[in-house]
Amino acid sequence: MSISLKKINLSKRNGCEHPDIKENKSYLVKFDGNFHAGKFYRVWYGWNFSGIYDAGAQLDYDGWQEIYEIVQRKKKK
Repeated sequence: MSISLKKINLSKRNGCEHPDIKENKSYLVKFDGNFHAGKFYRVWYGWNFSGIYDAGAQLDYDGWQEIYEIVQRKKKK
């Protein structure tokens, strides 16, 4: 298998909500100039990202620069 990165449009973000973010998917994010891999999980206020800080990072925090969904693709034969 190979992977590709699907860019998520940050302008669709509304507080801690985003229509293109899904639970149980893997993401690569750029936050405060650093890249992190992890998953988003839903809490009572919206999406939180597991790959930053011990408690995660809320989607409404300042510092989000880029979000990519990591997509696994089967190789063509």
